[in-house]
Amino acid sequence: MLSIEPYKIPISDAAIADLKDRLGQARWPEAITHNWSRGQPIELIMQLTEQWRNEYDWREHERELNRYPSS
Repeated sequence: MLSIEPYKIPISDAAIADLKDRLGQARWPEAITHNWSRGQPIELIMQLTEQWRNEYDWREHERELNRYPSS
């Protein structure tokens, strides 16, 4: 019989720093006339990248996820 083991979601400071660094190094294509057949507008992706890099509170969301019972 399988048992459920309690767990916590651990996100290290190093992992967050690495992600922010990689997001900051994104190489963006030159702007093209937007056509939905080519996916999301690059401006939107750039805004989301900046939000994740500079505004998103990783620790707040980690705490929120770890509030849920895991067993």
